[in-house]
Amino acid sequence: KGTQFMTALDLMGADYATDPTSKANQPKPTHAGDPNWQAQVKRPGDKVSFYNENKVMWGGVFAQAEYKIEKWSTFLTITGSDKSYQRIDYFQKRDLVINGNTFSQAVGYGEGFYYNGTQHLSTTLGSSGVNGESTVVVKGDTTFIGTGINKKYILNATRYTNQSPEARTNTTDRKWFVGYTAKGGANYNINDHHNVFMNVGYMNMAPNFNTVFDNNNHQFAEINNQYVYAVEGGYGIKYSKIAGMVNLYYTYWKNKPLTGSNSDIPPLFYNINGIDAIHKGIEFNGTYQIIKKLSVEGIVSVADWRTVSAAKAYITDQSGVIQDSVDFSAKNVHVGDAAQLQLGGSVRYAIIKNLYFKPRFMYFGNHWANFDPTTLKGTNQDRESWKMPPYGLFDVFMGYDYKIGKIKLGLTVGVTNLLDKVYITDGTNNGDTSRKLFDATSATVYMGMGRRATVSLKIGF
Repeated sequence: KGTQFMTALDLMGADYATDPTSKANQPKPTHAGDPNWQAQVKRPGDKVSFYNENKVMWGGVFAQAEYKIEKWSTFLTITGSDKSYQRIDYFQKRDLVINGNTFSQAVGYGEGFYYNGTQHLSTTLGSSGVNGESTVVVKGDTTFIGTGINKKYILNATRYTNQSPEARTNTTDRKWFVGYTAKGGANYNINDHHNVFMNVGYMNMAPNFNTVFDNNNHQFAEINNQYVYAVEGGYGIKYSKIAGMVNLYYTYWKNKPLTGSNSDIPPLFYNINGIDAIHKGIEFNGTYQIIKKLSVEGIVSVADWRTVSAAKAYITDQSGVIQDSVDFSAKNVHVGDAAQLQLGGSVRYAIIKNLYFKPRFMYFGNHWANFDPTTLKGTNQDRESWKMPPYGLFDVFMGYDYKIGKIKLGLTVGVTNLLDKVYITDGTNNGDTSRKLFDATSATVYMGMGRRATVSLKIGF
């Protein structure tokens, strides 16, 4: 279970703040003339903006077989899983469960829900009428709601509020997904120093939680599993002073879901199925022992990750009702939020026995901003996102390893981003919706962390 909420910390000298976002279980107003006032008052420690729980139930089975003969070793892994998601939102209107019938988000603060077993009518918060509801008049077995041409009536109805015993916190149905994976591989030892290997795999995975329910606690219109086909192969080398490995990979990721809010017509939401992506690249890591006390390490990762499909996005309103659809094309567009070029190196020097000093440098490049697929339509079909500036980070570490009996202790002190480099870690293309120029002037970004020191202690036994 994961709980998410915001809370008021500092009122900047005020006696209270107001927050109109919660529509559900609030105390009755005491401020005459404004029934919203008391419900919106927030003080330090109170929850504001959003407050929800995500519940995940998961069960799985795993089986692996290995076989070795002479220079060959092989394996086969098969898994199966059943996963469910459920979302509980404390800031939405409350559900009503009446005689086995569930009415989702039926009644909010100061509202009424009138039900006679077959029909129902609802009232909204107002400044007059019964308990702050809009005008309600009861005559005999008939309840009249509203005035003038908007007046409606219902016979033999019972009134429910968000404080009725039948009311509960807005809770979605539990949504289940079955998934499975299969992966196999083989390694061949050419001799004591060289080997080659190859792995293949298939994954049928449950979607991410945020692609099942939106922020209004409604289930998206279409929800499908993800499908991943992967193959990789590589070569390894190992001697007393040198060791390394290089591998190439190719992954076809089918139905990679993306979610978001449609910035053109807020507050609408979309969930996209049918986004396919190809991830391919080459990776290398190796070490070289120059002398007994001095060694160097290096890594290289060169990737080419692109979306390769066109699809349709279904746009829903706050009630989960489909309002529109958007056809878009994201063919050959680089995947965002991942540096597709990474180069790094470090030097490890043993000052004395068990005490070492290790500077490290990492370079990140070919990094595109994340994008909203629904903007890739019309003249912007298949258009690349803004490519963020590359950057390099320099870190230093010093560590001391010590052993007390059978207990191993490792103390590490480090300074990351030693040069206090200013850099961007993540970006959203056209995050500034007033521009949409696909460049730095219309992007919104997260800045990287500055210089910081860390101390860690590792205990092994």
